[in-house]
Amino acid sequence: MEDRHTPFTEENFRRPEPAVDGSGGTRRVQVLLVHGNHALRRAWRDAISLLPGPCSVKEAGDANQALHVLPTVTLDVAIVDMSSPGISGIELARQIIRRQPTVSIIVCGRTLEPSVILEAFRAGARCYLTGDSVDDVVKAVASLSRGGSYFTENVRSLLTDIFLEEYVMRLRHRAVGSRYSNLTSREGEVLQKLIAGRTSKEIARDLAISVNTVDTHRARIMQKLNVHSLTELTKYALLDSEE
Repeated sequence: MEDRHTPFTEENFRRPEPAVDGSGGTRRVQVLLVHGNHALRRAWRDAISLLPGPCSVKEAGDANQALHVLPTVTLDVAIVDMSSPGISGIELARQIIRRQPTVSIIVCGRTLEPSVILEAFRAGARCYLTGDSVDDVVKAVASLSRGGSYFTENVRSLLTDIFLEEYVMRLRHRAVGSRYSNLTSREGEVLQKLIAGRTSKEIARDLAISVNTVDTHRARIMQKLNVHSLTELTKYALLDSEE
């Protein structure tokens, strides 16, 4: 991230190469919009169509329509509204990912209840948005279609130490040979706080160590995990698949 107050966007993570087709040309990004409000879907569609690069957008008014679309297209991004008719948005996200494991899911909800947001992430969502903001939807699609992630500040602020610790501990207790298992206990503590957006000075104060020591731990963590930036580190920790 550019600074610890900036939401994760495609500018923050290392940029993968553009999707290409078999002939070496840029592949068309496939997007599915699932929302019961036709006018809002059209606003999303019109805004997404202005993004650079070829893009194909399909629409569904409910979960049944969305599942009917899946066999006809290989999706890159799906936007799922929690309040759409039919099964819950989170369950729909699970079913879409089950059928197309490489799709990036954006869940749109009306609540900031941590348990709901965590459930969305655990279901496989790469992004959770509160509300129907066209601007946020476009930014999220732009990021996810390029392999990144997008978190608004209000959602990011709910990724508490408890949530982050759960992910860090899972990463550190993977099978022998996992690169995460090489972290020491103190490095795990520093990693957790780095992901939470804490500065070196704040981490030093929290752990009663010097800033130089924090920076040394940070460098060792980067080396052990073979990452080259804090945002890449955050991406691995938050979005790595569960064992």
